[in-house]
Amino acid sequence: MRKGEDGTMTKKRLMQFRVTDVERSLARTCAIACGMSVSEYVRACLVINIVEALEESGITIGGGTTAEMAKEIIARQVLRVGSV
Repeated sequence: MRKGEDGTMTKKRLMQFRVTDVERSLARTCAIACGMSVSEYVRACLVINIVEALEESGITIGGGTTAEMAKEIIARQVLRVGSV
């Protein structure tokens, strides 16, 4: 990724995968509840899985990272969706 004019990282790669209608609806519902786009939500979930795999391997990520913030957001949403 490279920085755009506003200083944020620009995304230039597209990743596509197939999901069922139920999975698509659930991802959209969770993303909206988290105040995120579906892309942001899916990226956050991916980052969480990568970080957890690294941590299980003994590799740690420094405190206050985007991954940790994403983990908190997604964890809150999982609890909220699970209680519905």
